[in-house]
This record gives sequence, C-alpha cells and structure tokens, in this order.
Amino acid sequence: MTSRRASDAWEAWRAESKAHAEERWKRVQELERRKEKDWLAATRRRLAQLAQAEILGSHEQSRLKELDFRDLAHADQDRLGRAIPMRQLFAFGLARDPADPDQPLARRSLRLNNGRKLRDGRLSLQVFVDRAQALPAGMNIQIRGLDRDRGRPYYLRYDLDVVSMGTGLVTHFNAHWHAGEDPDATDAEELDPRLPSLILDPTAVLEVLIETFFPHGPGDVMDE
Repeated sequence: MTSRRASDAWEAWRAESKAHAEERWKRVQELERRKEKDWLAATRRRLAQLAQAEILGSHEQSRLKELDFRDLAHADQDRLGRAIPMRQLFAFGLARDPADPDQPLARRSLRLNNGRKLRDGRLSLQVFVDRAQALPAGMNIQIRGLDRDRGRPYYLRYDLDVVSMGTGLVTHFNAHWHAGEDPDATDAEELDPRLPSLILDPTAVLEVLIETFFPHGPGDVMDE
C-alpha cells in the first residue's frame, strides 16, 4: 500500500514536471517553422523521389490526394472542428488501394520495398493543414512492418495532435513519436513510448522515418 508521504511527494513531483513541460512546449511552439504554399505537392514530390530510389513501390506516390472532411474519422472531425475553422482546413492522405477498393481511410498505406532492416513495410500518412498559416496543424505518419533482426512486428509513428491528448508529462507535447509492435492495440497509447518531439513538417517526418529504416537508401533494398 502506498504511503501518504509517498503520494504527496509524487503529487509535488507531477505538479513541478507539468509546469516545466508546459513551459518547454510553449518555447517549442515559438520556434520559426517552414511554411509551404502547397504541402500536398511538396510531400508528393518527396514520395516520388523515394519511388525513383526504389524504396517506395512504383507510382505509389500518385495515391496521395486531398481528403474530404467528411471522409475523416469522427474523432478527427471533432478535434479539428474545435481547433481550426473549416474554411481554413486542408487535409490530405491516401486514396484507396485499387486492389482493395473498400479499404477504410485508417487502414490505407503505401507499399515499401523490402529492406535489410524492415520487411513487408507500409507507410501511412494523414496531414491537416491550416491554410491561413500555411503550416501543418496536425498529422500522423507511420511506418510499420517486420523487424528483420527480431523477426517481430514493429512500428514507428510521428503524431502532431491538434489538441492535447494522452496522459502524463508528455500530454503537453502535442508533437511526439510512438514506437512499438502493434499500433492498433487498444492499449498501445498507454504502453508504447510517447517521446516528445519538436514540431516537424510532413517532409521532415518522412526523411526521419525513411532514413531510420533505409539508412543507405537503395543500398538497403533487398530483392526477394
């Protein structure tokens, strides 16, 4: 049984850490960020480069498109609607895979070629842009597949939350990374690490993700 002294000490710890986290997040938000008139075009161009480098499947970048607000998950619609006026919102993500026309938005992904570190890799992507600021207001970009070294499922995801989510210290860092084995698990948000991050744009996230799993570019691609 936890003692009253221990509980009081922990509450004092949490109050101080919360204040520090809020101050850090405030400073992170003040950093100047790269603006882009057309984030969809900029992101598609980077994906096209990956297809040319034979890391991304051929022509996969053509599936990146503007999303209708009504196509988004209800939870996303609710959060976005509370944070950004609809006239300012621009969203983009992935069109349905022609091989699976009934695929829901949350399950759409682009095929990555097999590499030395990752097999059966898939890249998923959704980005929400505030037109008035020419800045991404929210996003989730993820790579998942089988880790060759361990032979187990693995995923790495970057989230930029429009509103604060989660619990604990890092709830004050709307920009963060997740890593684990099953992003679809009901307890993934609680058990997988949630690591605070600077606010990145979608092209920067792609650069980090791709060079994590393909550090030597096409030199890491394996013919199988």
